[in-house]
Amino acid sequence: MTDKAKLKLEKEKSGINLISELKKLFALMTIGNKKYTEPSAVLQSVIDEFGQKVQIGEEKDINEFKSILIARIADAFNHGKPEKEEGSEEVKIEAE
Repeated sequence: MTDKAKLKLEKEKSGINLISELKKLFALMTIGNKKYTEPSAVLQSVIDEFGQKVQIGEEKDINEFKSILIARIADAFNHGKPEKEEGSEEVKIEAE
């Protein structure tokens, strides 16, 4: 498996984990009695374009973080789909 394929798989797994953690977070907010919910598990499941965890507390532009977040969710939805071949058209969910 090439490094590019490994990174793609890692980003897809991160996206799947992110969606799972978001489901848990929203469930806790919906059925919980607390006035707050700890989002650390969601934040720890996000990786950047290079496969590195996004550091909590690191100063980043909100648009950059949003793009990373949406990209990982898109990766999860595209999990297991073959790479687009040259000359073929495919509708793919992509981040901004």
